[in-house]
Amino acid sequence: MIYCFHFIYAKNNPFQINFLELEKNHEALVALLENKDDEPTIEEQKEQKYIEELSEENKRLEKEIEEIVSRIELKKDEELVTITKEEKKLQKIKKRKARKKRLALQRLKARKKRALARKHIYVKVRLSRQRIYVYRGKKLLHAWKISTGKKGYATPKGFYRPLYIERMHLSKKYHNAPMPYAVFFRGGGYAIHGTRSVSRLGRKASHGCIRLRTSHARQLYYLVKKSGKNNTDIRIMN
Repeated sequence: MIYCFHFIYAKNNPFQINFLELEKNHEALVALLENKDDEPTIEEQKEQKYIEELSEENKRLEKEIEEIVSRIELKKDEELVTITKEEKKLQKIKKRKARKKRLALQRLKARKKRALARKHIYVKVRLSRQRIYVYRGKKLLHAWKISTGKKGYATPKGFYRPLYIERMHLSKKYHNAPMPYAVFFRGGGYAIHGTRSVSRLGRKASHGCIRLRTSHARQLYYLVKKSGKNNTDIRIMN
């Protein structure tokens, strides 16, 4: 828009035009017109309002998401605490079970040990007395006369366990001499066995074996058989 102003300058004219004021008014008018052109339309206002509402909605949704995430994290922490408690409880149960099992095994071993002690056969041979003493545990069961090795055929001293037992053994070394209810305790044919030479019992008369009455040898044989070779100890001492 163009404005043209025509004037005639006259000296001492009361209607003299002030150019500076006119220029200011022109600038103000132009600014007013420009501002009028910049004012948003109704559609633009609606769109701006919609954008603002969307922005507010987004902020609200973001806040809700943060709250949900926070609740999830809190729930996870609570679950972890619960899991930790359950694990500790399970560990305690396992420890109690292990302890009970250990105690049960200890009791079982002690019971077996006592049972073995009750079944344990201890045979003590006294060469100087020509006697044999048979114990079950600490209880003396029998004390019998025996005959051990004569001069030149000494019965070996020491600690032994039965190697094997035979109900009837025939000695190939001594012309198939019978050795009933023999309990062999050392290689070379050394055994505790029955004999028919009961008149010689109480003194040294054998070739190194330990002789005793056949009825007594039978009792010892079945004691060893019942208790087991590993649960029988033989000690030969002076």
